[in-house]
Amino acid sequence: MGMYCSLYAVTAANLEQLSAGQGDSQGIMTSAGRTSVSLEKAWHGLHYLMNGSAFESKGPLGFLLEGGSPVGDYDPEEETGMRAFPPDETRRLDTALSAMTEEQLWSRFDPAQMEDVYPSVWDEPEADLRNEYLMYFRQMKTFIHKASEKQMVLLVQIG
Repeated sequence: MGMYCSLYAVTAANLEQLSAGQGDSQGIMTSAGRTSVSLEKAWHGLHYLMNGSAFESKGPLGFLLEGGSPVGDYDPEEETGMRAFPPDETRRLDTALSAMTEEQLWSRFDPAQMEDVYPSVWDEPEADLRNEYLMYFRQMKTFIHKASEKQMVLLVQIG
């Protein structure tokens, strides 16, 4: 069983509630007006495609795996839980993602190197994998762009 990743956009007030342990975290993240996108298990493959490495990062494009501030029960050893990126960092992520084209992203696809990311899935037809990963990339870019425009806090939850 792999780990899943979801992105949420919340207000600064919502982040304060989450950080203080006030209220139901899932309720806060999914209440009316809050938005989210699920990257499923594809998040680590996206990290690789954006950074050229399963575990290292290049600047803001490493946000799926690192960065931000821990929220609640974040486990740094397992890298599971939730991390928050304030509006200025969300804007920086948007700028970095906007500069990356789909062609640049997919040019890093290397099934042999990606076995460390999520083993035994890279033997699927490349066209199918490309379609799937570019779909998640587009969803992620659009989501972060909208969160940036609205000056929202970006939450990255892995678990």
